[in-house]
Amino acid sequence: MTKEESERLDRIEQHLRSLKLNDEKQGDLLIDIKNTLIGSHLNGNKGLVNQLDGMDLRLKEVEKKQALADEKLSTIKWTSRTIGGAIVAFFLWFFTNKHN
Repeated sequence: MTKEESERLDRIEQHLRSLKLNDEKQGDLLIDIKNTLIGSHLNGNKGLVNQLDGMDLRLKEVEKKQALADEKLSTIKWTSRTIGGAIVAFFLWFFTNKHN
């Protein structure tokens, strides 16, 4: 084998080692991403996907409670306006009849 062939073989072997290390790093990175998204047995399979599902359920519950609160507030506003109008009408009636 000539010197050039030997150098070329060394470069190819170095390149293959580099590719192998790169593949191992990418594999580890993919496992980390999977554990982050889905979870692992160490965190009870509570990854981001599971947490987002839980947040979605809580958000729907809060939206229902907000709708009920808005409805109650609307009823309170209507009732207070009715009572306020009745009080104003009573005073108008009372003072207009007293002067006659």
